[in-house]
Amino acid sequence: MWSFARVVWSCLPDGLDPNDVFRWIVEPEIEKKGGWRAALCTDLDVEDLQCDFAHCWKRIRFGIGEGPLAVAHRNAVERPLELPDSDPWRDLDGYRTFVSLAYYLQDVQGDLAIFLPGRTIGPLLGRSHTRIMQYCAHAVEQGYLELVKKHSLVGRRAAEYRFDVSRFPVQEGDAHAYCQ
Repeated sequence: MWSFARVVWSCLPDGLDPNDVFRWIVEPEIEKKGGWRAALCTDLDVEDLQCDFAHCWKRIRFGIGEGPLAVAHRNAVERPLELPDSDPWRDLDGYRTFVSLAYYLQDVQGDLAIFLPGRTIGPLLGRSHTRIMQYCAHAVEQGYLELVKKHSLVGRRAAEYRFDVSRFPVQEGDAHAYCQ
């Protein structure tokens, strides 16, 4: 059911109630295809299927082909943070997008540490990997990022960071804005 719900979720706008989606979109389409047995090879009754669908729907965070970095990048471009006047790099577009990306990545990842590999993020922002390393260092100096674990050349692992999301007001659409 997880994969099925994720495909449906990926095709629809945000904010829809999973029970409404099930009743008004999914169920009629499944009936056109010959019923649940034919469509999903299951003998579960409709109530069980609706409960499973809603349970999965509420836990989906990324659409098909998306991941945390893609979502964070999209949010950073669409809703960049306003950096404080005390940050001397606040007017640099690449840096502001980088800090915004780190903010949204931390928001998506919750309490987990985030990775900011320069060779992956650099092309997204149109910057070199060394520029991304400089952005990281400056963001640590400014107190946005905390270095949790240094990078490893041996294991080819990027450094691990935590972004202090409390430094910025909750942005519209943030995951932590809706957590209790």
